[in-house]
Amino acid sequence: MKVSIQNVLLVLAIAACASMLRGQTMVEAGLGAARAATTAAGANEAGKGIAGAFGNLDKALKPAKAEAGSTTTTIVSADAEAPKKIYEDISKAETGISYDDLVKRFGPPFKETSGDSGKRMLTYGRYGLTKVEVTDGKVTAINTVKQQGVFTLPGK
Repeated sequence: MKVSIQNVLLVLAIAACASMLRGQTMVEAGLGAARAATTAAGANEAGKGIAGAFGNLDKALKPAKAEAGSTTTTIVSADAEAPKKIYEDISKAETGISYDDLVKRFGPPFKETSGDSGKRMLTYGRYGLTKVEVTDGKVTAINTVKQQGVFTLPGK
């Protein structure tokens, strides 16, 4: 059997490619294992948080077994958040109302800029973008731009 140089080079090329692919496989397997480990760690912490919340809820809902004649004291945490105030829709604002009434009825703006001449520009952005101009403590102009429809790809 005669061995040609072309056959030898072909065998060597196939062997070289196979070893490179083997190295690539090992790298990708290591990256996949690392990704799985970090993802699982986050999910584990979330599971602990949820279990803790349900455990506290269970303790709060079960009545304490009090002995006859004893008193029970409940301490409410000062860190508990008050329910968020629901404000009116900024599109119902009208010119001429005071700054204080505006903030009381429609909530604080998410952006406020002040000029040298006592003029303020307030920006609200719940359902579109509303810019309110306040001069000397009174609303002087309201400009509303409705938000256009946005298409978002799933998973992004």
